[in-house]
Amino acid sequence: MTVRALHQKRPNQRAEPLDMSQLDDALATSSWVWIDLLDQPAAEVESLCTRLGFDPFAVEDVLDIELIPKYEDFGSHMYVVLHALIAEHDRIDTQEVDAFIADRLIVTAHAAPVAGIETLREALTRHPTAAGCADPSAVLARLGELLGRRYLEVLVELESRIEELDAQALLGDPQVLADVQALRRDESTIRTMLWPQRQVLASLRAEDSELISPMGHRRFGDAYDIHNQLVESLSASRALLSHVLDTYRGATDERLAVITRVLTVYAAIMLPLTLITGFFGMNFVDIPLTGSRHGWLIVTLGMFALAAVSLAFFAYRGWIGGTRLQATSKRVGRGLAYAAYSPLRPIRNLRRLSPTVRHGTKPVVPEAVLEPHLEHDHWRLDPDELPD
Repeated sequence: MTVRALHQKRPNQRAEPLDMSQLDDALATSSWVWIDLLDQPAAEVESLCTRLGFDPFAVEDVLDIELIPKYEDFGSHMYVVLHALIAEHDRIDTQEVDAFIADRLIVTAHAAPVAGIETLREALTRHPTAAGCADPSAVLARLGELLGRRYLEVLVELESRIEELDAQALLGDPQVLADVQALRRDESTIRTMLWPQRQVLASLRAEDSELISPMGHRRFGDAYDIHNQLVESLSASRALLSHVLDTYRGATDERLAVITRVLTVYAAIMLPLTLITGFFGMNFVDIPLTGSRHGWLIVTLGMFALAAVSLAFFAYRGWIGGTRLQATSKRVGRGLAYAAYSPLRPIRNLRRLSPTVRHGTKPVVPEAVLEPHLEHDHWRLDPDELPD
């Protein structure tokens, strides 16, 4: 349970710690005052917010259960809800950060430590110019930007994990299923808060309020750009996770097909051999080769020959052998990198991609058949490309 206060006496100066007993004087003389409430009892939070004149319904939201990101403008002050990314019990979770901004005042309340808040406080006390926070709206916007960068770090790790799982999926590793489900759960947690948070920042960027300065608008724009990038990256990661599952299912299906094929080939080879042994195992007297000393050897060699011919026939038809899907993970596939090394060429033959437009009997030559004549440095008509 901590109440921490900072104030900036003049723009672009270092923020200094503030004793709460000097709050009224600081609000009258400082550029801004930031009060951060960390895991404070509900009664103390309500008392402070009432003292500062915040809307009672907004105060109830602060004390209420977890809310999705939103903002409300009450004229003299604004209430904003953002969510920070935290790790809890080996899984991703979000921490609600409630914020009020008013004239020369910003108040934040959260139940657990938030890395973005700690980073911003340190920057304001050491490098105020780099932080670029000259008013409460700029401080809040800068906080939103730092919260977004934390999401960005986690999504970079998510993409790295997906690449690893993709390689494991080719091998049909059963652990892939558990890992993919864990990543999809974390992705769902992030997406639930990230989408509305992006909309909140977009609205604050365009909000016509005296509480948001031009610097605040620019900062909210930067925070929105980061969150927009996050949403796009999250959508791509979700699609990649589905691709990993498809790859794993394909690998397991291929393994099952290989097993079934091997058993089928084995049965196809053993069936005639079983027929032969059953035929010569009948308890009759007049059976071919019964009286021969080398009868057993002839039958045995014949069975081996039949098995070899069957194997050769199955291999010739491609029913056994071939490249397994798991083996492809050890090979380097051919992607699109070769296209980046190709030289630039004039665009030709595009007329085949679109129909030729004719007016009467005179054809209209598409623009695609015009190409630069390098020797004379002018445009010419290629007769080979004229429409029929």
